[in-house]
Amino acid sequence: MSKTNGGVSGGGVFRKSLRLRVTNGMYVRLVQLAGGERQVSALVREAIRLYLDDQEDVRASRAHFTRSFRARLDQVDATHALLRAYLTLLVVLVGQVGAAILNRLHGYNPSDPARISGPALVANALTVVERGGGQEVERQLERAASKVRRQ
Repeated sequence: MSKTNGGVSGGGVFRKSLRLRVTNGMYVRLVQLAGGERQVSALVREAIRLYLDDQEDVRASRAHFTRSFRARLDQVDATHALLRAYLTLLVVLVGQVGAAILNRLHGYNPSDPARISGPALVANALTVVERGGGQEVERQLERAASKVRRQ
C-alpha cells in the first residue's frame, strides 16, 4: 500500500520509512498536535519537510551572503587601489609645489645646483616620518604658526 504526500513540497510516493524513538511526553504532545494517533506520521513528515525546506533556504542565503560579501570586498579593494593612486598623486603634487615655493623663497633659478626638487622633498619628508619625526615636524609647524600670529 503506497501513499503520496498530498502534493506538498517534494511530492511523490512514500517509499522509505524511519523508526523514531521519542519520550512519552513528546509522543503525547505529538498526538495532541496531530489530532489523534493516526495523524502523527503526517505531522512528523510535515515537520521534517519544513525543516528540510528551511535548510535549503539557509544554504541559499549563505551562498547569497558569500557572493555579496565577495563582491563588496572586490569593491573595497578597487576603491583602496584608487585612493592609493590619488594619494600618490597628491604627495607628488605637494612635493612639486613645496619645492617650487622653497626655490622661490630662496631665490634659486632653474639652473641653480642648490635648487630643491619635488622628489627630493618628498623623500626627505618620508625619511623624517619613518624615523618618528612626525611629531617634530608638528612642533616646527606650530612654532612657525605662532611666529606668524605674533606678527
